[in-house]
Amino acid sequence: MIFKFMVGEKSGTIRIYSVDTMKPVYSLSSINEATKEVAYPLLSFDWCQFSPECIVANTGTDIFLWNTSKSRYAV
Repeated sequence: MIFKFMVGEKSGTIRIYSVDTMKPVYSLSSINEATKEVAYPLLSFDWCQFSPECIVANTGTDIFLWNTSKSRYAV
């Protein structure tokens, strides 16, 4: 994750950018699976220091955990 940085939007979207190209390489949405609606506002987010493919975020009502190592797109 040295060459990437995250930007969180109040709308509940997290975008991960490449430092080299300054273009987004990954996007995550905080969608509540029960209601199928986007949970917002995004209050905080971070990736794990020891396992940067794990990203956690919290909104006003929900906590989200993504394991991007299982994704077909690299983070």
